Amino acid sequence: MYLSYVSATIGVVIAVACAWYCRRLAARKGRSVPFWTVAGLVLTVVAVPVLYLAPAAEQDAPRDGERTGGGA
Repeated sequence: MYLSYVSATIGVVIAVACAWYCRRLAARKGRSVPFWTVAGLVLTVVAVPVLYLAPAAEQDAPRDGERTGGGA
């Protein structure tokens, strides 16, 4: 019984650490911080390399419906 509590505690600590790291990395890369925080908490060690290898979001790209400049 004691071993199951220790295992669960270690799992929770790893999940929280992955969520924290995904949160920091998502903010640095311009990605959705709430999404990647939850993904890091749920997917733990799978979410970290996925986000690490993902390219940074482009900040200068126009969104749908936005004008890119030009005439009147």
